[in-house]
Amino acid sequence: MKIEELKAIVHKGENKTLEFKERFKDEILKTISAFANSSGGTLLVGVKDNGEVFGIPLKDKAYQDIINKVLNRTGISPEFEKVEVDDKFCF
Repeated sequence: MKIEELKAIVHKGENKTLEFKERFKDEILKTISAFANSSGGTLLVGVKDNGEVFGIPLKDKAYQDIINKVLNRTGISPEFEKVEVDDKFCF
């Protein structure tokens, strides 16, 4: 996904299948579980509630740690994708 595609998705705003989070915190695991137990959804980390796409600094190890945490804590294997934003990332 390119930054233009990400911005087009964000422009639609949050709804029952699209959620924005500024940072990866444990509360995100609840959102992932809710999406997995319903009709699915998209969670964008590095996007403010107002739709501002700013990204977060993310090294490969940190990204893999996040994936492992989701897998280990929820048993869910969602699709992850990084999008570069000004030398930072949204995922």
